Amino acid sequence: MKAPFSVRRTAIVAALIFANLTFAKAQGDTSYRLQKGTKLSLSMEVEVSTSVAAKNDTFVARLAENFTKDGVVLLPKGSKFEGTIIDTQSAGIGSRDGRIVIEIDKLWIGNEIRRSVSSKTLTKFKPESRRTLDILSFAGGTLAGAFIGYATGTNNGALIGGAVGAGLGGGTLAVRKGRELRIKQGQRFEIELTEDLLLPAMEY
Repeated sequence: MKAPFSVRRTAIVAALIFANLTFAKAQGDTSYRLQKGTKLSLSMEVEVSTSVAAKNDTFVARLAENFTKDGVVLLPKGSKFEGTIIDTQSAGIGSRDGRIVIEIDKLWIGNEIRRSVSSKTLTKFKPESRRTLDILSFAGGTLAGAFIGYATGTNNGALIGGAVGAGLGGGTLAVRKGRELRIKQGQRFEIELTEDLLLPAMEY
């Protein structure tokens, strides 16, 4: 026996309403979801240096600018992220520079940790260049050697002294300690999400 027309119509309307609600919910979730591959620019709140940092130390970074989607601010500038030092190595003899690896793994909302973050750091941190200091060190050694050569009073004393001085300067470069790496307060760096990050819509 066929169902009355009014019953069938009611069932169809109910099905459409359910489908629309499901679609709207899905759209709402998508609106507040930062998808895998999203890139965020952060700013260090405190300085991190290889001279004092240790593995598993934590630090705070802030979102450097508003993150918007479809004209809506999903994450405001200043949003608080927490990171962990995955690995670090101090500068060493032989001009071995310091090295540090960091990872952003938490997002703070209010005063409570509300979301875990899976990300990778795209910025490559490097010690500040001191090429000028290297040149001055080498030149200084050569000049000092030349003075020693002149003091010997021989015709080729300056040349010999200069060569000795250059060797001393080069030797200084060879055994000198490398540069510590500093991620300065306020320094910007970029991360990329490796998994979707779902934000609580009620907070924004």
